[in-house]
This record gives sequence, structure tokens and C-alpha cells, in this order.
Amino acid sequence: MAESPSQSGAQLVAHQAESDLASLVFVPGTEVIATIIYELVPAITQQNVLPCGHTIHQKCLEEMREHYQYACPLCSKSVCDMSKVWEKFDVEIAATPMPEPYQNKMVQILCNDCGTKSEVQYHVVAQKCPNCKSYNTRQTRG
Repeated sequence: MAESPSQSGAQLVAHQAESDLASLVFVPGTEVIATIIYELVPAITQQNVLPCGHTIHQKCLEEMREHYQYACPLCSKSVCDMSKVWEKFDVEIAATPMPEPYQNKMVQILCNDCGTKSEVQYHVVAQKCPNCKSYNTRQTRG
């Protein structure tokens, strides 16, 4: 990409994960535009690369954790090992029987972690991916 005179000194960095475009765009000077928070921040701000490949500022990651948000804000994949949390979901689901009208209700889900589409039994607490055992799923139909 050719730089125009007005972009002299600018660096354009694009990170693409599947169909998502740049997580950071560097502009001339000492600040960057963070596309997750849409704010100017110092270019030397510490970055973290999430397991999905997206980058996030250390401060933003800390804020996510303070608010119990453990999924990438761009692609929704888990940002850390959630297996202990999923075990607690298993216990909660086992302890929460569904009312009669919902006991055989099936729904279609998409797993945010592995991308598998499945049909699973509906539960008010959550739906578990049969492929990777994650509860980081979204109901797509049903």
C-alpha cells in the first residue's frame, strides 16, 4: 500500500482472523485508534494476543475480567480456560430439572469456541456443545 504524503510516518497494521478485519489501526503520531473501544490510546500501550488471535489492550482485558466477561469482544471465543466454570454449569444443570413442557425440547446451537453447529436438548441455564464441551454457545433456532 503506497503512503500518501499526509500519511508519512503512519503504519497501517491489519490483523485478520477469518472474516474479522483489523483490531488495531496505527495512525501518525504517538496514539493509536483501538477499534474495540474506539478511543485514542498511547502507541506504547501493552497489547495482549488472545487465543483467537485478536489483540486487546491490557487495561481493556483487565476491565473485561472485572466484569466477568471472558469472551473475545470481536469473535466471542473464550479468552481463557473455562473448564472449571463448565463443570459448575454441569452441576447446576443436573440440579435444575426442566418443567414437563420443556423436557424434550430441542434447539440448534452454534459453539462460539469451536464453531460446531449442533442440535441439543434445551435447558434454561445453558446449552453445551457436544463437540468441545463448552457452554460458550448461542441458540440459533428453536
